[in-house]
Amino acid sequence: MMFELELDACNAQAGRSARTALVAYLAREATGTMPPDGVVETIFTELLGNVCKHAGHWAKTTVTWRNDGRAVLRVRDHGPGFDMSLWQPPSELSEGGRGLLIASALADDFSIRTENQGHGCCIEAVLPARRRPPVRAA
Repeated sequence: MMFELELDACNAQAGRSARTALVAYLAREATGTMPPDGVVETIFTELLGNVCKHAGHWAKTTVTWRNDGRAVLRVRDHGPGFDMSLWQPPSELSEGGRGLLIASALADDFSIRTENQGHGCCIEAVLPARRRPPVRAA
């Protein structure tokens, strides 16, 4: 079973509903380690906020499971894309620009790639939620 939602990233109610659904999905599916309260919620909220601010309203969120049992959250948008090599962490006195920094610090792994020849972005965050890998038949 996979988690998948399309939503208006700038609609606060839609974001809250999606966040609640995501946490419920992980609680059902994760049979191993779950992160402390608030970690998944913060990652998800920061990524949706980034879509709203930089890419417009549409976002598609999915969670898949890697073979090693780790959950991967993907947030896709239709924005202009993003070159991670040009990104610099915000300064101490900066009032904004911390969303990607926070999300990447809380995730086990984090990546951003531009899709569709500069029209769209996909952010992947490996969540600190696990389920036991499937047992392989001999």
